[in-house]
Amino acid sequence: MDLFAGFYPWAGKDRNELVPHLAVFKGSIDDPHHTPFERPELIKRSVEYALELATNKKRFRDRPGEVMGQLAFAHPFLDGNGRTILLVHMELCYRAKFAIDWSNTNKDAYLRALSDEIRDPSKGHLDDYLKPHVVDISSREEWPEVIGGIKGLDGLDKEGIIYANLDNPDIQQLYKTYRTQPME
Repeated sequence: MDLFAGFYPWAGKDRNELVPHLAVFKGSIDDPHHTPFERPELIKRSVEYALELATNKKRFRDRPGEVMGQLAFAHPFLDGNGRTILLVHMELCYRAKFAIDWSNTNKDAYLRALSDEIRDPSKGHLDDYLKPHVVDISSREEWPEVIGGIKGLDGLDKEGIIYANLDNPDIQQLYKTYRTQPME
């Protein structure tokens, strides 16, 4: 039984099981830059191919984006694909004795390279972006630092949202007064 099945009936189930009749895209189909994801009946094959690519450790280290792109293209779930794929990719990297230093990446640039990789696979789009961020890793004890560097995983990167420390006296004052100001 899946931990979240009570809240999300689709939790732990892939798209082929849930919605085998639906195509999934990122962006409008009318937009020439939309990103198509794998057909539901081919998801398993797509993931298996990504896992096969990762078994050649030297090639995988040289082409980490190809594996990430293939996993992302599979897009196996209705929700949580990005986080799940990131963690699977991280485990595969660890097994190949390297990691991606996500702290030095840019989310928008990464997502552009990932979309290009999905639309035009195995041409190096995401490899070119990720290769400068490949670092050695030898222990899972290093994971908290690696995971902590992933921008966006903490949910604190929403556009137009600003974060400030509640210990700041100016912020405390703002919270004391903002409800007393007249509504416009």
